Amino acid sequence: MKKLMLGAVAAVVLLAGCKGEFRLTKNVNTWVNGFENEWVDELAFLGCAIFPVYGFSMLGDAIIFNSLEFWTGDNPIKSAQIGDSKMEKLADNSIRVTTPDMQYRLVKEADGVSAYGADGKFLGKAMRVDGKLIAIRADGSIVEQQPTIL
Repeated sequence: MKKLMLGAVAAVVLLAGCKGEFRLTKNVNTWVNGFENEWVDELAFLGCAIFPVYGFSMLGDAIIFNSLEFWTGDNPIKSAQIGDSKMEKLADNSIRVTTPDMQYRLVKEADGVSAYGADGKFLGKAMRVDGKLIAIRADGSIVEQQPTIL
C-alpha cells in the first residue's frame, strides 16, 4: 500500500502543471518544416512519424520539460524560430504570411486555398482532385502532385 501511495504522490508531483508550451515538440516540428524543399519536409515528417520522434518529444515535454517549467518557472528547451517569418489572421479570415523575402495572403476557397501577392496578384492555388493534392501556378501549369492520406 505504501508503494502505491508513494507512486501516486510521485505521479501527482511530476505531472502537476505539465500543460506547458511543448517547446521540444514545437522545435521538432519547426525542424521538419524548415527545409528548402517541401519534398524534403515531407520525408522528414514521415521519418519523424515512423520513428516515434514526435511521440518521444511529446512524452518528454509532458513529463519532464513542462513540469520543470511549472515548478521552476524556466523551461530548459529554448524556442526555435526559422527566420523572421510571421503569420497573422486578417479580418476577412485570410492569412497574411510575411517572410524576409516576400509577403503574400492565403485565402480559403470552396475548392482549395489560393495565394495572392502583396499587390493582390494571383500566385497560385492548392486543391484536392481525385484524392491527390495539386498545386497550380498562376499560368495554369501544375507544380506538383502527391497522393494524400486524408
